[in-house]
Amino acid sequence: PPSGGGGGGEKIVASQFLMAVYVVDIVSWGVGRVMQYEILSIGDDLGYSIIKLSAILTTVEVFAEFLASGSTTWVYFQIEDTQTLSTRNLAHFALLMYSISNLFALIIYPVLGGLIHLGGYKNFGMLVVLSVAWTIQYPVTNQMGDQAIDMALPH
Repeated sequence: PPSGGGGGGEKIVASQFLMAVYVVDIVSWGVGRVMQYEILSIGDDLGYSIIKLSAILTTVEVFAEFLASGSTTWVYFQIEDTQTLSTRNLAHFALLMYSISNLFALIIYPVLGGLIHLGGYKNFGMLVVLSVAWTIQYPVTNQMGDQAIDMALPH
């Protein structure tokens, strides 16, 4: 099979790479959902309505995903420093977005969790910090990764 210049071999490798990226996506999604639960739990401990918090989080998630989806192409062009879409560059961009998402999921969340559960920082400020971190981690960067993969797949 051809090995370069956008041939069949390159598309097969890119498709295999995109499938591997889905595995990374699953980690981000799972940890994002655990952190969403943590936000609701802290809010409940602080006396806020779980139903109202859940409605707020859902609204923020939908709005952030809408903005992230709409801005993915612009962010892609800025980061990849190109004005053309290619499967290889879109896969690279998706991996970058998933890496940022996993940075939050696997490094920043455990630090915040330590502060919350070991340091006793269950307060409104931590609720806001955790909510902002969650918004960046899941609805924004993870959605941009998902959008880039959708753009990279053959249509």
